[in-house]
Amino acid sequence: MSPPSERPLRVAFITNLRAGGSERQVVDLAQRLPLDRFRVGIIALGHHGPLSAAAALGAERVTALGRAHREGPGRTPAPILVARSARLLARYLRAVRAGRYDIVDARLFHGYVLAGLTKPLSGVPILVAGRRSLGE
Repeated sequence: MSPPSERPLRVAFITNLRAGGSERQVVDLAQRLPLDRFRVGIIALGHHGPLSAAAALGAERVTALGRAHREGPGRTPAPILVARSARLLARYLRAVRAGRYDIVDARLFHGYVLAGLTKPLSGVPILVAGRRSLGE
């Protein structure tokens, strides 16, 4: 148990909410971190997915940022992709600032690129990022 003077650490996990291994690890960790020591937020790249309900059980906030690119066949035209990417970046920064996180733990390629590029703007003192997949 934390001493009375210490507040719980605020941790945000950046992932997506599809049913992959890293995603399941984030949700499992969010559900198991002791509430007297941690406050958890999950920032989902993309939309809510199969793990959204489980994520909400362990996290105080679950924020889905949406996607910059079109889903399905075809490419998103470059000007539209740039505009959508800028909006996604703004939504991410709003979510991180609103959560006043002490630590951001970025999972998977898009998460750690987004968190790394925006760290100077986010106000989050600690960024943990690492590759957890050997996929493409």
